[in-house]
Amino acid sequence: MGAATLGNTGYVSGIYVSVKDEITDITVDDCIEINCSSSKGDSGGIAYVMDDGVGKTVGIIKGTADGKTYCVLAENINEQFNLLMY
Repeated sequence: MGAATLGNTGYVSGIYVSVKDEITDITVDDCIEINCSSSKGDSGGIAYVMDDGVGKTVGIIKGTADGKTYCVLAENINEQFNLLMY
């Protein structure tokens, strides 16, 4: 779910993937790789999976490359900032 695409579907094709930002030269570890496209402006949007009809947040969109979208794991964000899912 991003501001540019307003939602897209795909499947998880990798977990705990490391992604290097070509602009900042920073590597982000523990990402989810999703086999779907996203667009500029989607960063910061949520990635979720459907579980028995309920959307469960699994990550926040970081970026895209080669038709795949990369997301920071929600559990890492929650742990870093001492947050709980509502």
